[in-house]
Amino acid sequence: MILELISMGYLGFIFSTIGSIFSLIWFLLTIYGLYTLWTSPSTAMIGKIGWTLVMLFAPYIGVAAYYIFGRS
Repeated sequence: MILELISMGYLGFIFSTIGSIFSLIWFLLTIYGLYTLWTSPSTAMIGKIGWTLVMLFAPYIGVAAYYIFGRS
């Protein structure tokens, strides 16, 4: 299916660009989340390690969960 979209020319280019932009935004959200997590003095070390593991091993769900539940 993906190869069919890519071979479609312009439509494939649009989907590829949108996917790249979405990936870049998600990557930046992950980096910012890790930065705010590790610079936060109110979070215990075990919490920082736990949230880091969740964000790295379940990237989309982990980052979203951190922004919803983990930030204080």
